[in-house]
Amino acid sequence: MQSTEIVTAETLEFTDLEVSKPAALNVPTVDLTEMTEMPDLDAGNVMLLDLSSEYWSPLNAGEAKRLLFVKIDNTQVQDINDPNLILHLPCAFFLEKDKSGIKQIRNGSKRLVAALENVPAGMPLLITYKGKIQNKNNAFKSDNWSVKPIIIKI
Repeated sequence: MQSTEIVTAETLEFTDLEVSKPAALNVPTVDLTEMTEMPDLDAGNVMLLDLSSEYWSPLNAGEAKRLLFVKIDNTQVQDINDPNLILHLPCAFFLEKDKSGIKQIRNGSKRLVAALENVPAGMPLLITYKGKIQNKNNAFKSDNWSVKPIIIKI
C-alpha cells in the first residue's frame, strides 16, 4: 500500500547551505608562536597560484573557460538595494591557467553553483555561458550554463 503522507520541505537561508571545504595547500608554514627569527622569504620559491580571486562575469553567450573546480564557498557581497547590507553569496571557485600563472576565479550564478554541488574538487571542466533564459517562477532572467567534464591524462 502506498503512503499518502505529505512531507513539507524546510526553506533554507543562504547561511544554512553546506559548502565543500577547500583542499589544504601543501605549503610549509611557520609556527608563529615558536618563531625566534624571521625566515628568509627572499630565498623561497613563489608558487604560480594566485590565492586572490576574480569574479567571472561573461558578457556574451558562447564564452567558455577550461577550469579546474576547487570548491563552493560563501563570498560576502553588498546587497544591490541596500549597500549597508552584506549578504553571503554561495560561489563556485575555479583555477584557470593564463600567461602569468594560475589564477583563481569565482562565479555566484545559482544555476552554475547548483550544477557543481556534487562535483569533486580538482575536476577539469569546460564551462560555457549560454546566455540568459527566462525564469519560470518570476519575471527575471537567469544565466544559463553548460558544464562538461574534461578527460585529461595525469
